[in-house]
Amino acid sequence: MSCIFMIYKLASKLFDKATGLISSILFALSPFHIYFAQEARMYPMVIFLVLFSLYYLVKGIDKTKNLFFITIANVLMLYTHIFSAFVVLVENLYVITTSFKNKKLLKRWVIAQFIILIFISPWLYVIIQSRTPEVYQGAQKVSLISLAYTFLEVNLGAGRSVFRNKALIAIVFIFLSIIGLLPPWDKKRELFLLILYLFVPILLLLFLSLGKSFFSARYISIFIPGYLILLSRGIRRFKYYSLILLLLIGILGVYFLSLNYYYSNLANLNRPWREAVRYIHENVASEKVFIFAPYMWRPFEYYNRGKINYETLSISQLESKLFNLSQGEKFWVIIANEEVEDPEGKPLRFLESKFILLREVKYYRIVIKQCKVPES
Repeated sequence: MSCIFMIYKLASKLFDKATGLISSILFALSPFHIYFAQEARMYPMVIFLVLFSLYYLVKGIDKTKNLFFITIANVLMLYTHIFSAFVVLVENLYVITTSFKNKKLLKRWVIAQFIILIFISPWLYVIIQSRTPEVYQGAQKVSLISLAYTFLEVNLGAGRSVFRNKALIAIVFIFLSIIGLLPPWDKKRELFLLILYLFVPILLLLFLSLGKSFFSARYISIFIPGYLILLSRGIRRFKYYSLILLLLIGILGVYFLSLNYYYSNLANLNRPWREAVRYIHENVASEKVFIFAPYMWRPFEYYNRGKINYETLSISQLESKLFNLSQGEKFWVIIANEEVEDPEGKPLRFLESKFILLREVKYYRIVIKQCKVPES
């Protein structure tokens, strides 16, 4: 509820109350955000802090109260999720480019940034020492397929598989977002901040992910409210209220179909690791066990409790690890989250083309294969 209220306040401040109302409705019923709001994760909290900080930034840093609220919010959100550092970067870009002539204002802002730096220095020390857990587990290899998959996930959430013509839905959302960017620009500074907030972090993440991937739908959820506000401005831009209402009803209809699928299949949305690990325990003797993707060892080990030894596999390790097996040797591969880690299905194709399949068991989003190395 707090995020719904803050996106209404921010969008109203950026544009008008109608845009704020549409933004709050879209956020409140977004399948993507509803999914994460029901999990014990940090995303709702960091989104609230980001919206809170941006709202008081738009209100103006010339007032001490606003600057104080921004400083507190930024310290808290940096401790909540490291990707909120992109929001701090965006705010600095905005203040520097819009207030560079106001030396007094810039001085106050710089002092506030030093205060933030002092308060988060313990967390920075931990990050530099590389003692943090794997923050980027589940990050996607950047490709056109993964980007399309992410866009659908952002708009349709966990129930996206219910839609057959996903491309048409995506085109509608893209079209409305583009309209949201078009003139007239009555509030240029506000639109400039929204563009910075939405595009700078995502573009930087895409650039950084050309090496090690840091890109994942749930991590960019911090910036998705900016997309919803832009989408809402696109809807609001239509001249006739009847057309605005029709567009809103159409989008909410898509949301409700996705949510209906989500709640109808709630029990099946999470991978059944308990059953998968039980099967491994019952059928594995002394063969080697491999898990793809690497970070999937956590849910596996939760039920395994050290009973079965295993190794993790990444895309780059497929050939090096599996080709080192002896001729005629049997082994097991547990494949999970390949639709994110490698949407093109390289692990499955590699196993099918290079090894002899002995047996296969499929669970929801988990595939267990027993294979054998061919004998020459």
